[in-house]
Parts: sequence; C-alpha cells; structure tokens
Amino acid sequence: MRLYFFDIAVHIPYMSTFVIYGIKNMSTEKTNGFQVPNLERGLEILEYMARCDQEVSISVLSRELGFPANSVMRIMNALAHHGYVLRNPDTKEYMLSNKMMSICVGRASHKNLMEMSMDVMRAIRDEIGETVVISVMEKNEGLILEQVQGLHPFRFVCDPGTRQAVNASSSTKAIIAFMEKDDRERVLKAIRYPRLTINSITSAKEFRKELIEVEKKGYALDRAEALDGVHCVGAPILNAAGHAVAAITVTGPSYRMEIGELDRMGERIRNHVEQISKRMGFGL
Repeated sequence: MRLYFFDIAVHIPYMSTFVIYGIKNMSTEKTNGFQVPNLERGLEILEYMARCDQEVSISVLSRELGFPANSVMRIMNALAHHGYVLRNPDTKEYMLSNKMMSICVGRASHKNLMEMSMDVMRAIRDEIGETVVISVMEKNEGLILEQVQGLHPFRFVCDPGTRQAVNASSSTKAIIAFMEKDDRERVLKAIRYPRLTINSITSAKEFRKELIEVEKKGYALDRAEALDGVHCVGAPILNAAGHAVAAITVTGPSYRMEIGELDRMGERIRNHVEQISKRMGFGL
C-alpha cells in the first residue's frame, strides 16, 4: 500500500510485498515420471523471494536454499530474461517483478469479476471520495485485484497484488463471513493473528465473534487494525449460492472516515455492492 500526497509516495513494506500463489505444490511435480531439478530450484527461489521484503543476492539465495551458486546464477539469468525478476544494476541484487501477479490477476474469472465491478467501484468512489479496491481470498490471505483511486489530494493507493492480513482487513472479514461453511472453517483453522496495531484482533474467539457481526450487518469494518490512522469498510460480493467470491472495500484516513460514521458508510457500500452480487446471480 502506498500513501500519496501530491507527488510524495510512502510505501508500507508489509502491504506492498506480493506473494506468488499456487507454486508450493508445483515444486514437487514430475514431468513424464522424472523430476526436473532446475525447475524445482527455480520455483523454490521464487517462493523464497516472495517471502522477502528486500532485494536478494545470488550468494544469499545459494546460502539460504543450499543450491550451488553457479546453478542459482543460471536460474536467475533465465528468470530475468523472461521478466519474472528484476536485477538492480547498482547492487547486482534481485527482486520479483509484477509478471507473476499479472498472470494471476489476468485469469478469466477475475477479469469477468472486475468487468462487473468497475462501474460500481467508481460510483462508490464518486459518492464517498475515498479509494475503493476489490479483493479476493488467495491461499488464506487477502489479495487486491484492482483499485479506483480516491479524489482527495491525500489518498491511499493499494497496488494490485497487495496482500491483506486476514485478521486485520475488512475485505477478508467480509469474504470469510459469507463463505461456504466448510471453506470458512478451513480458512479459520489456518489463520494467524499478528498484532499489527493496538486494535488488531489477536484471537480466534474474538475473530469468530467479529464474523457473526459482519454476517448480521452485511459489511465489515477495519478500525485501524492493520495500519494506525487508517479505517476501511468492506462488503462482500455474493454469487448465486449466496457465498462470497470477493469484497469491495473503501479505505481512507481516520480523520475523514471517522469511527462514528463507519456503520452508516457500511450500509451505503453494501447497497452499492448488491448490484454486483445481482450480476453474479445472487437473488435469482
């Protein structure tokens, strides 16, 4: 996540790092009955880099993963050639590019979802004035697919691919509260509860209590639980079965999105998002 004030951008490290999903199980796949060592090493390198919040060198990758330095160099050259990693010419270190995320976000189902959602997101932005994002759940984390930036000179920018902490995001709360029961229980068992601010939910009991409230109201709140001074309100996009497939969230500074106004804002956002749910078949 970045905070923009005119031409000044402030990067929030945890929120701006993205993760590559769906690779874990691929690393042990076989082709024609045989393992592919360099492919497996390449995937492990990508997984390791996805967990890092800074550039990494070939020597660090070699040491941490136990791979020969020459092998790591060849793999990194190939990944850089195909645009999956970027090499800093000054430090000679590497970082992930956005290519893998663009592949993930470019899936047909996500494209269709965003096509159904963008006009409603713009309407919410125009009415409330704050940045609006659409998120899904990926591997027990929230994942931002797209945004419509707010109208204020000082506004939040949530880059596509930004991860969201499950216990501290109105988006993930809104989705989990309206998940199919078995899927919800599976996610709840996997949740960790880091304390990101003094307001973060840090126990399963407290989180389940929050989900009951979200299900009752039809929207979720983030009361500065992920970032100090930042409030968010999110509502789920429901499919024909009444289960959440995504969430639309408004995010802004607490001095503009005051705590006493969040519930009223939640009702307005929920009413807008119901339009998308109807397009997904909900209520038919």
